[in-house]
Amino acid sequence: MAHLTRRPNVRSRHGIRRLELVHVVKKHEVMWVKAIKGFEYSHIVQRQWHGDEITSDSVLSSTDTRAEWQRWMESVSIVSAQPTSPKP
Repeated sequence: MAHLTRRPNVRSRHGIRRLELVHVVKKHEVMWVKAIKGFEYSHIVQRQWHGDEITSDSVLSSTDTRAEWQRWMESVSIVSAQPTSPKP
């Protein structure tokens, strides 16, 4: 999965500032996605990690970190899934 990163403003040869987005690809990437269906809308929440090295506390190697990610994902919810009353 590619990650977009922002380069500093760059002046073109005509003096116009432009913003460049560049793909940064890491060796290891993890993305967890949770979809929630509300009364009127659907929502998608994601949490991701990427890096070139797998450290001992990364989601790829630590059961404690994976458990923390799991608890976080389970705690994500819609504040109010009840329909709102239509205004007269």
